[in-house]
Parts: sequence; structure tokens; C-alpha cells
Amino acid sequence: MNQNRRWLNDYEFESIDIITEKKTQSLIGQVQAVRYEEQAGKTLKVTILFADTSGFVASMPIRSGDRVRLKIKHGSVSDEPFEFSEKRKNELIIAEIAGDSGDTKRELFSIVCITRSTLNNHTTRVIKRYKGKITDSVQKIFKEVLEVDSSRVNIPHPAMNEYTFTGNFQVPLKQISRLAAKCMGESDGGNSAEKGSCGYILTEGERKGYQFFSVDKQIKEKEEFTYTQEPAKSATKVNNFSVVNQPVVTTSHDIVKKLMVGQYKSANWYYNIVDHTPHFVEYSYKNSKLPSANEDQYVPNGIDDKYSRIFLNVLDLGAMTEKKAELRSSAESVAWRQAHATARLQSLFSQTLEVTIPMNLSLRVGSILKFEFPRLNKKSKGVNPQSGNYMVAKIAHVFGDPQGDYTGLSLVRDSFAFYSE
Repeated sequence: MNQNRRWLNDYEFESIDIITEKKTQSLIGQVQAVRYEEQAGKTLKVTILFADTSGFVASMPIRSGDRVRLKIKHGSVSDEPFEFSEKRKNELIIAEIAGDSGDTKRELFSIVCITRSTLNNHTTRVIKRYKGKITDSVQKIFKEVLEVDSSRVNIPHPAMNEYTFTGNFQVPLKQISRLAAKCMGESDGGNSAEKGSCGYILTEGERKGYQFFSVDKQIKEKEEFTYTQEPAKSATKVNNFSVVNQPVVTTSHDIVKKLMVGQYKSANWYYNIVDHTPHFVEYSYKNSKLPSANEDQYVPNGIDDKYSRIFLNVLDLGAMTEKKAELRSSAESVAWRQAHATARLQSLFSQTLEVTIPMNLSLRVGSILKFEFPRLNKKSKGVNPQSGNYMVAKIAHVFGDPQGDYTGLSLVRDSFAFYSE
């Protein structure tokens, strides 16, 4: 990858076509801006702003449901362009037309686009009974119900736990999101009911399609890029991997809020509706086995001597076997996982980092990035504790900004660095 290219102004629209029943019309000359959004737990969205100067909207009406072909070249992706097309099996569909305004010389309007599989999610239902590993069931739902091409489904981490359930006429993506919270990835050093408890993330992106991956496994991956914030701005130095704007760190250290959600210690009471038995799990955040050294695992002033929250829930076992011995064993495992996953995710997302960087279209939700921030009022290369590896939880690419073309990121992390001289 050529790091000397100026990624701030390096994109080229190759095609932006509206495909109606009657004809295909190129609007590449009337595009004002394009915004691409990808987020953990949600499907992608593309918003395109047009300035119509030739009466196209009146002569060839655009309707929701029309297809859109979009292709953009950029220096950050040298292997293939950033593209939505029938050939790539990710063609866009207009979901909404908004912002109609203008004057006698031009008309401004924007279209909000989603992929066809996202649209199909509202017209299909999960009906069958599924059993076995959760990741296998998710693969089948994508293929059999949503009819997503196998090349657009990426499940890199096999599940360690099984779950038998019936679809109950749920929409596919809602069913998969429900399964994501119950899915446990394989753990280092062997599998057990007490490991791999953070659950999975479902997301959709342009490059890899649908991703369904383990948070605990993904957050251990090696960083793909390193972004450095210089102690002082330079008018001559071009750094494609610099942080463009001042990073914003959102940290939740409100101890009352943490007590209200039972993060430090909680009592979890579950009722098994299958065999009418109660299950009790007392969760301690301090004693939980996190996969990395999270500084926020420190609990001050014995605040966790008593639990601060009692959760009353129904134990979600799915359509389990009728053998009561196995059922009871599974119930205990599920109760522990449900309690652990709740606190684990609260810890992971208790701090987010919002940054803006030069556009990088190769990034996606789940990408691991390393950030190096300078120490306050220091010119040395010592490490700021905010430095370290982060996982992308939300991403937005914006084309057409007068100041340059940027990528906005919302990141989370699981471990912290320390000051070093």
C-alpha cells in the first residue's frame, strides 16, 4: 500500500447509476456528497445527496425500491474498488427519498439506500427448528431464509456452545441478533461453561458482507493500522495515518450508574419454565476472568461487598432435550453465561473513543487499530494511557466534504496502556 498518496483527496466516482424499470440513468455529474455508515448490531446504510440541474427527477421519477449502482476508487483500497453492484451481490435499493428542495435552477434531494438482503429481511421469516452449534444455525438462516450468497457471509469464529430453537416466525436479522448474545466463541486453553462469555456481534459491510464474530476473539487480533497523533501540527508533513481532529474519549466512571446496572456485583435469579426450577447466580466483576487486563476491573473501597442489583429473568434454554439431567446441567451453564455476558459487555462499552482520520475504505466494524497519543505537554515519545489497541464499533465514510474526505470512527477497547518514559 502506498502511504505517500494523499488519502484526504484521492477518491474518484466511477459510476453512480439509478436503475428503474424503464432505463438506467447515470447521475455521476450531479452528486454532491456520499455518506456510508456501518455499525455493530445494524445493517449498512448509504446516503447520496444530488443536485438535479436537468429536470431528471421530473422526467424520470425516482421511486423507493429502485436499484442503485455505486462504484468508487480510492487509494486506501488497491485490490478492488469500493463498490455496490449486482456483480458484487450487494446491489443497493432505495429505501427513502428525502430532502426535496431547491430553486428555479436546481433541485436538491437525497436518497437513503440499503442492500437487497436488508430489504428481504422484512419479507421473510425464520420458521424451521434449528439445532447444533449456533454459528452453524446462523449460516443456515443466511443461506436458506435471507438467500445471501455464501461469499457475503463471514463467520470466522466457530461457536463452542449449542442451542436448539424454533424460529417462531421472527424476521431473520432479529433472530440472528438474538442468537449473537447467546453465542460463545472457543476459548484458549479449552472450552468450558465459564469461558468465552462476551457474545458475538452481527454487522453488515460493503467489503465482507455480513459478519458474525466473537468479541473476545476479535479483540485479541493484531492491529491492522497504527494511527499517530503528533504532539504538534505540521503544515508540511503529510501523514496518511494521522488522527485528523482531536480525539474525544467518552468514559463512564459514574459509580452510581455502575451500581444501578449491577456492574460490580449482581444477583441473578432465573426461572426455568421447562422444569419449573429456580437458578441463582451471584456475579462478581472482580472475580470474573477477563481475557486481558482491563484497568476498570479495579473495584474501589470494597463497593462490591454486597450486590447492588437483583435481576429477575426467565432462563432461555431454547427447545432443549427432554433428558432432565442434561437439561439441569445446561441450565446452570446458561444462567452463568447470561449473568456474565451482561456485565462483560457493560465493561467493554463503558469507554468509547471518537476519532476522525483520513479516509480509509479498507476499515470495517471489527477492525483492530492501534492509536498512539502523545503525553500532555511533552515532546517525548512516552505513551499516553489512552494509547493502545481499539476495535471499530461504528464507522462512517464521507465523500465530498470541502475540507477533505474523512473516515469517522467510534471505537471500544478491552485493555489500557500505561505511562512510559
